[in-house]
Parts: sequence; structure tokens; C-alpha cells
Amino acid sequence: LHVLPTLSDAIALIGPRSATDVADAVQHVGANGDVLVLDRRVDVLEELRAHVGAPNVSYLVTEADVLPLPDRCVAVVVTHVALPSEEIARVTLNLEG
Repeated sequence: LHVLPTLSDAIALIGPRSATDVADAVQHVGANGDVLVLDRRVDVLEELRAHVGAPNVSYLVTEADVLPLPDRCVAVVVTHVALPSEEIARVTLNLEG
């Protein structure tokens, strides 16, 4: 896994329910943004990649307890699984100051 840069136009999508979730995130960030899709199941990620093969989407296998992301690297975290609020705060940019 390469080190991800700070992405002010990035969304981390954790445990997406469908390819629609990923497509909506891609539409939200636009061509210059990035979407990081994280799930614990490889088969889920492979299915999502088959349906949404946008070049600005990265698929990462992970357990939700600790995200394999650097501190303050995304603007938004969307999660469909239980995740410690401290972990969300750690990876989310502080855009207010």
C-alpha cells in the first residue's frame, strides 16, 4: 500500500452497502477528487470494483477498528459499520482551522 497524500477532496467510504454508494461518492468528489472504499471482505470490494471502475477510486481491505489511512487525509468519512469516533476524527481533515 502506497502512502496516500492529504486529499482535501476525498471521501472514505467504509462498508458500502452497494455500488450506488460508491457511484454517489464519485459523483460528489468529481473528476479531481478521490474515493477510498474500505471493507473487510475482498469479494465485496471486487464486486464493487466490477461495477464502479472509476480511476479515482481506491479499494482497500481493512478491519473497521483501525483504518489504514494517515492522519487527517480525507475531508469526509461515510461509514455503514460501527467505527470508533476517535478513528473517524483521526483521518478527517480539520477544515475549520
